[in-house]
Amino acid sequence: MRFVLPLSVFFSALLGAFTTVASEGAVPFSELAFHPTRSASATALSLNDTTLSAQVQAAVASIPVRVSQRVKHGDVLLSLDCSALDLAAQMAAARVSATTARLGLAQSQRERATQLLSKSLTSQEIVDTRVAEALSQAASVVELTAAQARAELDVDHCNITAPFDGVITSRTAAVGQLAKVGAPLLTMIDTSEMELSASVSYQEAKLLVGVKDFVFDYGEQLAVGLHNLGGVIDSKTRNQEVRFVFTDKNPLPGTAGKLLWADPRAFLPKKYIVKRGEQWG
Repeated sequence: MRFVLPLSVFFSALLGAFTTVASEGAVPFSELAFHPTRSASATALSLNDTTLSAQVQAAVASIPVRVSQRVKHGDVLLSLDCSALDLAAQMAAARVSATTARLGLAQSQRERATQLLSKSLTSQEIVDTRVAEALSQAASVVELTAAQARAELDVDHCNITAPFDGVITSRTAAVGQLAKVGAPLLTMIDTSEMELSASVSYQEAKLLVGVKDFVFDYGEQLAVGLHNLGGVIDSKTRNQEVRFVFTDKNPLPGTAGKLLWADPRAFLPKKYIVKRGEQWG
């Protein structure tokens, strides 16, 4: 096995100036030095591995997706039977309309009472009653409008849609099943928001900030960029997790391979190192 020595050990004070004598004469150090390729095990990870649940209780009407199927953001994944919720939304809208009409009447009566009071044809007590009735009806309109919005939101929740581009990984629901609030129905994994996780020795991790190019090799090669060195060292392996982002396309989540990079330190083959007495040079 070829043995190499790092430049930092022997020539830290002579970078760029050192030359060695070869059979053809003096050769610049830059022509002899090399940067060995380093590697570390790495895995492509999705940032979102999501379990989708029902937000309203209703029977499952249809499930148009299958396991391993790719879906786009906004695609309908599961539909619930919204008959009862549709009726509730219609009733809420009707209550808003009725109360709005009563509010109009109360405001008209208040204005009429105020006019009569100015002509001393009614009492202050009656005017106060009309004012209170108008305020009460206005508050009821606000309350019922909020209830209508909530009922319409429940109807919207009858269709469970994809929160991102991804792949369906499991389907626990079945058509006709009563879906309860919070019960898991589908799981899917994000294929657009991904990172590469690599396990790198602590000593090598410190040098990664000086590396320009990284490659993820899993049979194909993809360029990646350093994202986060992390701050935790595994007490058993003494390795540190380092995260990278894909700069071109994303592999499938869970893809395993090797992270490759060139050591930022310059190395010199052993055959060019000589020792004169106790002095290396």
